[in-house]
Amino acid sequence: MPFPALDPHASGLLDLDDGTQLYWEESGNAVGKPMIWLHGGPGSGLGAGGYRRRPDPAVWRIIGIEQRACGRSRPLVGEPSFDLTALTTERLIRDIESVREFLGIKQWLVAGGS
Repeated sequence: MPFPALDPHASGLLDLDDGTQLYWEESGNAVGKPMIWLHGGPGSGLGAGGYRRRPDPAVWRIIGIEQRACGRSRPLVGEPSFDLTALTTERLIRDIESVREFLGIKQWLVAGGS
């Protein structure tokens, strides 16, 4: 059973080493158990935030990111200068680790849907 709709209490664009800006948002319990939510892709995003209704917001510190070239992250895949060779599993893992380190999270649960 989903929890009530929940807005993020923090969000931003994280500047990565190659000029990419990765969108992230945080909701739920700011001192709760950290988890990251990964959306399906490529090309989609977090949408309207329905993913925030799945985990218990009283228990979880819910982090969502829009993967490289998706949603509110920049640049988007359709932009003329976008380099498709940047869309690799290794790069996605480095992006996720960059967000984890930026938010000061030692370890987290990884969840997602598509």
